[in-house]
Amino acid sequence: MRLPGATSYMEALQDPALCFADPELAAAVPVLGPLGLPRAISGNVAVVFRLDGAGGRSWAVRCFVRPLDEERSRYAALRAHLATLESSWRVGFDLQPCGIRVDGAWWPVLKMEWVRAEPLLAYVERHLWDGAALGYLATRVTALAERLRADGVAHGDLQHGNILVAPGGDLRLVDYDGMFVPGLAGLTGTERGHRNYQHPGREVGDFGPDLDSFSSWVIYASLAALAADPLLWGRLDGGEEAFLLRQHDLQDPDRSAALAAMETSDGPGVPALAELLRSFLAMHPNEVPPLSLALAPALHAGMPAVLSRAAASRGTAAAASSDLSGGALPPWDGPLAAVPGKSGRPPVPAGSRWTRADASPGEPRWPAPLPGAGARALDTRAGADPSPGPDGALAEIEPERVRGAASRADDDLRRSLYDALTAGVHGPDRVDGRAAEARAGAGSSPVVPVTFGGDLHEARHAVAMAALATVCLIVVALVGVPPALAAAGVLGAAIAGLARIRQLFLRTPEAQSARAVGAVLAEPRRAAGDAVAAVDRLARRRAEVAEAEDAAAGQAADARARLRAKEDAELRDVDAGLETALAGLSERERAIGRAEKEARAAALVDLQATVMDLQLTQHSLVASTTCGVSEMVVRRLALDDVRTAADFTDVTIDKPGGVVTCRDGRKLLVTAVDERQAAAMLRWRRQVSGVAQLKVPHALPPERVASIRAEFDGRRAAVAAEAESARAEAKRRADAIRDRWRSEHEKVVHRQKQVEADAARQRVDLDRDLSRARKDVAEAEWRLNRHEDATGVPAEVRLSAYLRQVLAVGPFAGTAERTRRAGGQR
Repeated sequence: MRLPGATSYMEALQDPALCFADPELAAAVPVLGPLGLPRAISGNVAVVFRLDGAGGRSWAVRCFVRPLDEERSRYAALRAHLATLESSWRVGFDLQPCGIRVDGAWWPVLKMEWVRAEPLLAYVERHLWDGAALGYLATRVTALAERLRADGVAHGDLQHGNILVAPGGDLRLVDYDGMFVPGLAGLTGTERGHRNYQHPGREVGDFGPDLDSFSSWVIYASLAALAADPLLWGRLDGGEEAFLLRQHDLQDPDRSAALAAMETSDGPGVPALAELLRSFLAMHPNEVPPLSLALAPALHAGMPAVLSRAAASRGTAAAASSDLSGGALPPWDGPLAAVPGKSGRPPVPAGSRWTRADASPGEPRWPAPLPGAGARALDTRAGADPSPGPDGALAEIEPERVRGAASRADDDLRRSLYDALTAGVHGPDRVDGRAAEARAGAGSSPVVPVTFGGDLHEARHAVAMAALATVCLIVVALVGVPPALAAAGVLGAAIAGLARIRQLFLRTPEAQSARAVGAVLAEPRRAAGDAVAAVDRLARRRAEVAEAEDAAAGQAADARARLRAKEDAELRDVDAGLETALAGLSERERAIGRAEKEARAAALVDLQATVMDLQLTQHSLVASTTCGVSEMVVRRLALDDVRTAADFTDVTIDKPGGVVTCRDGRKLLVTAVDERQAAAMLRWRRQVSGVAQLKVPHALPPERVASIRAEFDGRRAAVAAEAESARAEAKRRADAIRDRWRSEHEKVVHRQKQVEADAARQRVDLDRDLSRARKDVAEAEWRLNRHEDATGVPAEVRLSAYLRQVLAVGPFAGTAERTRRAGGQR
């Protein structure tokens, strides 16, 4: 069955409570990307998501996109072995066969602790110009390689993306897909590892405890080379999926520009590192020796002595080892053990300065035995020097620096240790900026006043002559010379004396030497100043671009608000007209309703009258004789077509007879009708009407109601059609208004997008230039530091110091001597 893809996993992770079986993951929240979807980190085997849970805990969830048939047993063996270890490099994980539900099916996930650490490549780029930090990081890589060998583990893909630097300095490893543990012995590998870190001879099936030997050497050599010569980073385009070396450099070392640049570098130990890597590339991958500080030209010098002294200052050697490595360091007691290889020993590049003095001619010369990690700080053999330096010479580590490093925080201690290690490289006269800062922090000046050599007689003579002239002018002023003239003379004498003293000061060897040093440092200082000025200029330009973009955004917002207000006003007019039209149509609809009700009422009245007439017609006037109406009256009324109860409505008396009101409105004068006959006729009609009333309907029949409704529904439909037409017209007018103003809005938006695009392009260019300028600043400061290290920071060669020394006679001698002593103490 085909596994889900990254998109399917992203959709499922939008509801962790529904898709995860693990309670912690179900209660966590995925980290979202710019589009509001879970952020995915795609790999060859799986896609990784980060989920943040309660209490600040986070997890990395690997959702597989490739089947896990054999990997299940591999992960089981890895988990069983890593559970027995307590090393800080490992990260806990849990393979869950039914961990995530996607489209109704359950799939496996690998739950790992999220390491809050910085990727190795980013850390190196951030500390590129901090040689102490990179040197210390190189030693930690060595300690990590030693720890992995001690744990019986080979990562299989050591590279910048799988090594993280934790805040405390510990190195953490991630991505265990290709890891070897003893429980997997006999199996074949599943990958070759990152192409820029692996030996060209490694095959996919290679799998064993020595997988990390070459890649750890590549990482260490790159870090050590950058610590000694950070300019290699720019020359070799570091940071693009590698530190310094790439696949083509490893496949064809004879044509490698990176190895050639390392071999021609003036960084201490860097050429030897390049030669060492060349020798490893000539071997079979299984013959490459494991990483060890004993074979490392760049950072091997003085390491045992420094560690032992730092340990002695802190109480135990183990404490210093722990501070430096975060774990176990390579063993220091005894000579290097032979490692498997063609010659039976680790290869040492030709011309390496790490040789034993007692090696016989023609034999490879190995590093001298290293002192143990116990209380002995130095090798006490006869004729042995305290601390072997990279030049074959031996440099004693200053006790003050080691003691000062032991009293600082761990990070400062590590930096001081590295500075001590490289002190022999830079020379005994190297001025350490951190040491100067430490001394300054202790309350003493890092600059010592100079003692000027040579004969000071002429300068003192000039001072004496100026003083004598001043005294003479004061005496003359007391005997009558104007005070203003005397003051002018005193001032002139003082200026002349100072000018002469300054002339003599500039002739001193110390002043000339200081000017020479200043001339040497002028160009590096100017370059550093120019670089800083360029950064400031670019930063100001970027701020101006941001301000201009904000101003344009504000103007665009105001313009859109004005356009929206005008558009809303016109749309309100359209709505008002529509409301007026609909109000009139609504009134017409209500009138139609009232008319319908009236029509139904009138129809009911007509129906009732018709039924009543029909019933009354069925009662003949002859029947009224039973109620007292005479037959003569009945015959007389029949002659005038009054034969039923329906034919007349009323009977009244009018002399000389009665008046009968017919249904059709006629009035008949019947002389035979008297009051008695009239009363009898009316009484009979009432009786008949009462009977007929019982048969009169009280509602219209359904068909009549439907007929009336159909008649008025047509009117309502006409009104509804007019309302719909009014709405359509209003919508047409509103759409026209919106279309007209939309074009205006689009113009404003288009202008705003152009401004934003221009600002974005300028920001990209400025950020690129700013990044380069900051690197130029770091490089310029680094070059300036190297020039200062080479020339020595000049002492306090000032005219005031020269004048104090000139005046160090008579009553000023004690003061000058105290000043000199204070300067010497500093």
